[in-house]
Amino acid sequence: MARIAFKGKLPNNIVWRKGKLGWPQPLRHWISGNFGLQAYNNIEESKFLKELLKTDISEETLSLVIKQPRPFLRLFNLARHYEIFYNSEDRGVSSN
Repeated sequence: MARIAFKGKLPNNIVWRKGKLGWPQPLRHWISGNFGLQAYNNIEESKFLKELLKTDISEETLSLVIKQPRPFLRLFNLARHYEIFYNSEDRGVSSN
């Protein structure tokens, strides 16, 4: 998409260069510190993920998943999204 957006605005040898990287994210670094520990706990305690996956998320499973940052962060995002937007208990909103 960025190549198409810059076509005609930058020289072709820059726009169509093959050795380009996107915007790499330091996922492993992000999950290696306190954020990773908080995310790990959030995934492990998520009632939504337990229901969705039809099983408890074992420590063994999480230790395998944490080695793969993308699936780990996807699980965390699912758990947090549900907690924030769908679970009124966690938001302190009454159901009246």
